[in-house]
Amino acid sequence: MGRTKKGGRPKAAETRSRYLNIRLTETELAWLRDKAAGAQLSDFARRRLLGKGEVRPIPEINQLAWEQLARTAANLNQLTHHANLGRFPHHEDFARALVRLSGNLKEVRERLIGGEHGDR
Repeated sequence: MGRTKKGGRPKAAETRSRYLNIRLTETELAWLRDKAAGAQLSDFARRRLLGKGEVRPIPEINQLAWEQLARTAANLNQLTHHANLGRFPHHEDFARALVRLSGNLKEVRERLIGGEHGDR
């Protein structure tokens, strides 16, 4: 019985397959790097050009908390999976609580990094 992978990054609705090349002076490039504040220049430029606002860097403490909560999320997912398989008896309220807890944990993790996937 094979397992299918369900995890990973969500697939983008539309693939970025087109390129835009520009030439900059050293001064302009330095200015862009300064404004990008550690973000990828391509992400920073794309967001600015498309009017989506600046990319805010994720504070290190938030990144650390997000990573640590990933382990909790994985354990919660395993517990939910085993409950759904009937590996241990449980009440319907327990299942609803697991779903609610999963949603709350996802929301906390998204807020730590500034919103939903790719919307920092």
